[in-house]
Amino acid sequence: MGQGLQGIGAEPTRCAGCHAVGLVRPAEVTDHVVPHKGDQALFWSEDNLQSGCSWHHDTVKQRLEALYQAGAIAASALRLDSAEAIALTRALDRS
Repeated sequence: MGQGLQGIGAEPTRCAGCHAVGLVRPAEVTDHVVPHKGDQALFWSEDNLQSGCSWHHDTVKQRLEALYQAGAIAASALRLDSAEAIALTRALDRS
């Protein structure tokens, strides 16, 4: 398995976004870090995959993708454990 699903210090069965802020929640979604938009190489690249809970995927990641599409953030910020994702997670605090 590539590092994509492992994240930084997170297990594939745990949400990388929750792990980044010190929480332990199960992963429910395998997310493409950079949207593949039909690119099969990007779709199947294990380095382009990350595990996340549905809240991180549906809330934080969607906001990150909108910023990415607008050119406001780099592709590296689309990771759920990026500084931008951590800041959004804390600002939107789902608890």
